[in-house]
Amino acid sequence: MAAGLKSPASFRVHDGFVYWSTLDAKGHIARCATAGCPDTGPEVLVSDQTYPQHPTVHGDRLFWLTETTANPGDTVERPAYVKGCSLTDCVNDVTVLDRAMGGSRIAPRDIVAQAPALAVDDDTIYYIGDVRSFTQPGGTKFVEGSICRLSRKTAAR
Repeated sequence: MAAGLKSPASFRVHDGFVYWSTLDAKGHIARCATAGCPDTGPEVLVSDQTYPQHPTVHGDRLFWLTETTANPGDTVERPAYVKGCSLTDCVNDVTVLDRAMGGSRIAPRDIVAQAPALAVDDDTIYYIGDVRSFTQPGGTKFVEGSICRLSRKTAAR
């Protein structure tokens, strides 16, 4: 369907298209029809996004999460952003909808942190945010976070 992708990360299938992100400091979100990409390659909807993840389409809007870093050994306590755009002009319509502390798939040493997840319905954007790492007495490490929500009214700019 789409070969030779650099750092493909999360993907979703919606309304005859496959949407995916590339987990890179200058990552992008692209799509192809479910039948396959054209000879010219995937359609890049938005580029120069810092570690974009979880592209999610709802109606005529695309939503995703970005993080500030994904370097091994970095703390999981770093900003993550919920972003959105219109599918018809995503390149010129990127909006930061919310900011929280986020986690990454690449976690310090023995901590296994879940990447932020994103879901959208008619009224609300839901995502895992405010992720922080802790060490319990005795040295056991764990990660905790929140299920956050954002009204779609804020996102429909």
